Amino acid sequence: RNASNGRLLRRFGELNDISLAFEISPCGSKLVTSGASSAALWDVATGKFEHRFDGRVNWMSGVAVSEGGAMVVVSSFNQEHLKIYDGTTGQCLRILSTSGTIIGFLLLEGLGRIVTLTKKNIEVWDLRTAGEMFVLLGLDHTDEVHRIVASADGSLIAGCGS
Repeated sequence: RNASNGRLLRRFGELNDISLAFEISPCGSKLVTSGASSAALWDVATGKFEHRFDGRVNWMSGVAVSEGGAMVVVSSFNQEHLKIYDGTTGQCLRILSTSGTIIGFLLLEGLGRIVTLTKKNIEVWDLRTAGEMFVLLGLDHTDEVHRIVASADGSLIAGCGS
């Protein structure tokens, strides 16, 4: 929809899947959607389907897409890893394994990082190598961390929980 007037601009085709998560690329040119067993990349201007990313797991719960759709990141319910795909070929480039079940994640493409949120940790990863850079310590949460956010430039990360 057009954000200024609410007018419907385009409908995206169905891939016989339930939509669970979606995200528009920072430049607005690509849309990534996820469902029960796969994610899909679409061209926003034309509505054309570009690639399917088959996770071979159930219930893809989170997606992110880089500027221009060159990279797609996907997480699944009750999983301890993220899959990083080439948005132009659909090929899985890397699998990032975390310390626990992933609740959420942020793609900080400009810094070359991914931030993952598990029940107890916020972990920062190198996007290029999928290697862990560091864990944010001193969260002082007695139960779980529920959400993470980052500043637009990625220099600040905040988490909240109980």
